[in-house]
Amino acid sequence: MKIFLYYDYICPFCFLATERVLDLAREFDLEAEWLGFEIHPEYPAEGKRRKKTERTIRISETLENVAAEAGVEIKLPGFVTNSRLCLEGAEFAKEKNRFMEFHKACYTAYFREGKNIGLLETVLEAGERAGLCPEELSESLRKRSFSEKIEKNMESARENMVLGVPTLYLGELRIHGIQPVESYRKLIARELLREKPLH
Repeated sequence: MKIFLYYDYICPFCFLATERVLDLAREFDLEAEWLGFEIHPEYPAEGKRRKKTERTIRISETLENVAAEAGVEIKLPGFVTNSRLCLEGAEFAKEKNRFMEFHKACYTAYFREGKNIGLLETVLEAGERAGLCPEELSESLRKRSFSEKIEKNMESARENMVLGVPTLYLGELRIHGIQPVESYRKLIARELLREKPLH
């Protein structure tokens, strides 16, 4: 069976969910399909300062707890940005069998190094780290070769009532947000049992 995971590069919880999903896919012998979904297309590529509100403070505290529990180093950058170039770059990376390398490089750039992943130079740098040819990636992004694919993902997200990311689908099972590994494990095991044909 396949796990479908809707994600975005400006979502810290998607970053934290990555390793969990990879581990679960190995454990249950599932194929993971990653669907890039732009949650804030209105954010400018040059970035804008992140406002400190009660909600962002609460999210930051939750994030710190989840990151500590997972043993993952993560730091919220002081700005928000547009993720479209990264999402299109990820589709290019899939074609070159370098998706996961690119995926992790984008998260590292934004959530560890505080770089603006809305800018072409940062996306190309992530591509180079992932072993992609910068010229080919640049050409693909310039031509917007995978723009339609992201639009299709957005449409699919709307049809599947995806209200935020990360959202994981397995058969009839839909899980919104990041969950403890044990919760994922129980829900997936139950869904796989439900899907098993009776003999």
